[in-house]
Amino acid sequence: MAPPGDNRDASMSGLVTLTTDFGSADGYAGAVKGVLLAACRELRVVDITHDLPMGDVLAGALALEAAVNWFPPATVHLAVVDPGVGSDRNALLLQDERGSFALGPDNGLLSLAFGEPVACWKLDAGRVTSRPVSPVFHGRDLFAPAAAALVSGADAGDLGDPVGDFERLQLPVPRSVGGQLEGEVIHVDRFGNMVTNIDAAFATGLPGTGELKTAAGGLVIDGFSRCYADVGQGELLALEGSGGRLELALRAGSAAALPAMSGVGMPLRVYRGE
Repeated sequence: MAPPGDNRDASMSGLVTLTTDFGSADGYAGAVKGVLLAACRELRVVDITHDLPMGDVLAGALALEAAVNWFPPATVHLAVVDPGVGSDRNALLLQDERGSFALGPDNGLLSLAFGEPVACWKLDAGRVTSRPVSPVFHGRDLFAPAAAALVSGADAGDLGDPVGDFERLQLPVPRSVGGQLEGEVIHVDRFGNMVTNIDAAFATGLPGTGELKTAAGGLVIDGFSRCYADVGQGELLALEGSGGRLELALRAGSAAALPAMSGVGMPLRVYRGE
């Protein structure tokens, strides 16, 4: 299927990304790659990550949000963080305006990166594969064959039926109260950086001329740093992360490991000093 406004065939990309919580200790990620390569030996498979916390749909959605726009058009993104595998949740196939596709469970995993798709289908296992589909391994038996079919030139509409909408993650919305922004930590990355639900550009645009301050865990961070090296070793800082959200970080350490920091769900405030 060609991207809207583009006469290239999606099969010309030959690129599939994988985002899962499978880890590397078992053969699950390898089995998915095996299915893909058995269908197309020339296929390029790129791992976004397999080290997501088990069953953490939000962490998977954030990983996809951070990565997918950096891939070329007509890429196929296969994502599996699926605590409800085997239940009656839908298996989704989405297409965005760049002609890229996303495959994954209908549990919100795809909603941050593909929140406004141009088309959406519910995969039909009988139309995707003639082989048995394990109720506990849709990544290997359903999503991987569908991804292989897409990069081989199959029409997305032949793999399932259109659906009007899908499950979307409801991130907590920051509040503006008395000239301050109130938000919370929504994710902690492997470096211990604490990602918040506050848009960094919005925070820096708070009215007034005083220095920005961020209050969290009983601590107050003065200023808004451009990068980690703006502060000394072991100092806490607030900055705009690579995804555009306000983050709390500790230079050469883990902000999340500080005794004052309570992790995901921790409230914080951003305001301007006098």
